[in-house]
Order: sequence, then structure tokens, then C-alpha cells
Amino acid sequence: MPETPREIDRLIPLPPAGEPHAALADGRGDLAASLLRELPHLCPLTAVSSPLWRCYDLWGYEELMVRALSRPELVEHACRRFEQVDLHWIALVAALGAEVVWIEECFTDGISPALFARTNLPFL
Repeated sequence: MPETPREIDRLIPLPPAGEPHAALADGRGDLAASLLRELPHLCPLTAVSSPLWRCYDLWGYEELMVRALSRPELVEHACRRFEQVDLHWIALVAALGAEVVWIEECFTDGISPALFARTNLPFL
């Protein structure tokens, strides 16, 4: 379990720099484009988990709750990293034609409103 920002950075690598849609030049977006042409009534969407919910993968439920209370700055750091990863993914799928993003959030009922405002809301 990561205990420092450096350990978190190692576990959550940032996406490559550059325009996400540049990755589509090799044809990876051809299927999505074809589907959207043939089925224009579709509402293309993608899903991401909120940055705080993704922290569950780093610490598990109990340890995440302990860190959220005792070391919120560490949780915030992980949330910032996950936010960058999510934003890159969203930009990529938007370039493919996604119009809707479903954000799965599973901690709104498990933490206080003040903790939610600090460790979750800024990253949504």
C-alpha cells in the first residue's frame, strides 16, 4: 500500500503527453466511426470511476477510510493522479464520438460531507 506521493506516482502513471485523438490516426477509431455512421440514433457513452472510488484499488475500503481521515493530503494526491488518467481517457473516447460520461461514485454515503468536499468533489 502506498504511503508517500512518490509511491502513488509509481503506481498511477500519467498518460502520455500530446493530443489524445492523435492515437486514432492508426485506425483504432475506424470501428467507432463506422458504427456511428450506420447507427446515428445511438448515444455513445463511456464510463469512469470517480478518482476517490479508484483509490479503493490502492488501499482497500478500510485502509482508504483510515487514510481519508488521517492523511487526506495523500488521498488527494492519488485522486489528482486518477483525475489526470480519467481526463485523458475521456478526451480519447470523445475523439471517438462519445457524448456522455457515466461517473461511478461509491463513497458519497460513506464519508462526511466535509470529507467529500475535500477528497472527492474537486476531482469530479
